[in-house]
Amino acid sequence: MSEKPSSDDIQTQAMAANDTKQTTSAAGERDEPQAQPIKGLLFKFISAGFSFFVAGVNDGSLGALVPYVSHVYGVNLAVVSSL
Repeated sequence: MSEKPSSDDIQTQAMAANDTKQTTSAAGERDEPQAQPIKGLLFKFISAGFSFFVAGVNDGSLGALVPYVSHVYGVNLAVVSSL
């Protein structure tokens, strides 16, 4: 009566099967699998950078305008800071 293979045996066999699927180069060295580039990654990266740039310009512009806003509208800095 034969025994059922244990989960360790199955895992070892699966790892061995994966090792044999790798290709070999002309020199007999194994080639590592190449990572596939994600489609649209460059567009997403540039879009995120542009969004952060616009948010920074928006937040930074009011700080430079505080003296002018307080002078033109005749309000103190506490009112301007609530904008």
